[in-house]
Amino acid sequence: LAARSLPAFLEGAARGVRVIEVRPDGILGRLGLRDGDLVLSVDGRPLGDPPSLVPLLEALRKNGGAVVKVEREGAALEITASST
Repeated sequence: LAARSLPAFLEGAARGVRVIEVRPDGILGRLGLRDGDLVLSVDGRPLGDPPSLVPLLEALRKNGGAVVKVEREGAALEITASST
């Protein structure tokens, strides 16, 4: 992934995966993710822990892309990621 990821919680419940140390030349960096982004879902599937980022990679490989919902600096974003 060329980044580190940590589970994020809100009031004790899993709320997504925070990515840190995102390398611009890594897959997450090339998809437009930045340090500190909170990845909430991939193709509508909520993320709860770092291994749940695997669906992003699977969707990219299988479908050629994925829709990634992210919270960045308090703002909700939707990134349409493409493997091309």
